[in-house]
Formats: sequence, structure tokens, C-alpha cells
Amino acid sequence: TATTTVHTATSGEWSEENVFWTEFRFRDRNVTVLALKGTEFWRVSDWLEDVRMWTEPVVFSMISVVFPTVRAWSPHTVAMVLDSFHALLDSLGLPDPDYKYKRLVRYIEQVIKP
Repeated sequence: TATTTVHTATSGEWSEENVFWTEFRFRDRNVTVLALKGTEFWRVSDWLEDVRMWTEPVVFSMISVVFPTVRAWSPHTVAMVLDSFHALLDSLGLPDPDYKYKRLVRYIEQVIKP
């Protein structure tokens, strides 16, 4: 049997307006399943987050058309280039966005995993 956890807090990081998932706990099997809500068509913030999240892969795909050797880069090289890009943005005063999935990761680390 599953226990559905409903987030009913009225304020704070895990308040209902900040939570975009439903949690199911199977205590007899010691398993937790998180069902994530996708992009909501009418929420502009979801659309903006999708654009921010997909910008890097799309740019890399376009660059690989012009420079086919980019496809041969190792994952380490791609990570190094992306890290350098983010360091450049930080030095220009443009911080990384706080993606919604980062809230989920924090929730898993603080609530589920301990």
C-alpha cells in the first residue's frame, strides 16, 4: 500500500505553490516515488524555465552543424566548456537561474535521503 504525501505547508520552501510533484511512499518496501508535474501551458514561468533549460543543448547542436568536431568532444570537455561559460556569466554579474529541479534535489537531500 502506498501513502500519498500531500504538501500542505502554507509558507517556506516546501509550501504548496513551490512543490511541483506528488510523493508516494511505500513504507513496507522502503521505496519513495516522486511523480513530477510537467510544463503547464498557461504558466509563463514554466515556459521561461524551459527556454533557459534547453538553450545550451540547442546551441551546442547548432554549433556542431558548423563545427562537426564538437560531436567528438568528450563529456568532460563539454562540461569544461559549459563551466567556463557559466564562470564568464558569473563574472558579468549574470547568475545561474534557480531551476525548479534544484528545489526537488534539495527536497530529496533534506527530507527523503537523510
